[in-house]
Amino acid sequence: MAGSAVGYAVLVAGSTGRLTSVGTNGPGGRTARVREHVEITAIELFDRDGYESVTVRDIARAAGVAERTVYRHFPAKQALVLGDSAAEFDRFVAELDAAPPDLPPTAAFLHAARSRMPGAARNPIEVARIRLLESTPELRTAWSEALERWEPALAAVLSRRRGLPAPDAATLLAAALLVRAHRHLTVTWTGAGTFERHYRDGLALLATGIDTCPARRPG
Repeated sequence: MAGSAVGYAVLVAGSTGRLTSVGTNGPGGRTARVREHVEITAIELFDRDGYESVTVRDIARAAGVAERTVYRHFPAKQALVLGDSAAEFDRFVAELDAAPPDLPPTAAFLHAARSRMPGAARNPIEVARIRLLESTPELRTAWSEALERWEPALAAVLSRRRGLPAPDAATLLAAALLVRAHRHLTVTWTGAGTFERHYRDGLALLATGIDTCPARRPG
């Protein structure tokens, strides 16, 4: 599995989906395995018992690690579901900037996002993560705030790709629509079929309106 639906998407977050098996501290090694194990354990507990009812101590006990180990990987309880959205967004922006220049906005957005999508259908951890993001007020608010911070940065990247010195009205609208479509498509994925197919089909509904909008330079 390539990544997390939300991870690619909050671009919110995590790295769950499978546990790696390499026994080193490098990428995919023991440290990564511990992080993923803690993250998966937390999401399972949150989904079963409720986000508000589960403590970091509960997670540490269920995962068989010390509380300080949980905090070493996840500085706040929200991060167990949301992950490191700032770092994830930086990676997304780099991939969006590097997307083939002839790709229109929605295709470039999908190109950059694809590497973070869960590749398997009906992944229960990712379905549970999405359910938590939508049903838990604290997480829903944090996710909304992360997406709002994302919108102007996305507009700046799209404007560069369109050869504009600054975002015009059409680019700002495109960014706003893509962010809102992203959230909608994330929370409406039920696990039936692959996330990529669900997401790609949803973006296709926006493509005609966004991708054919002419770029207008200021003045």
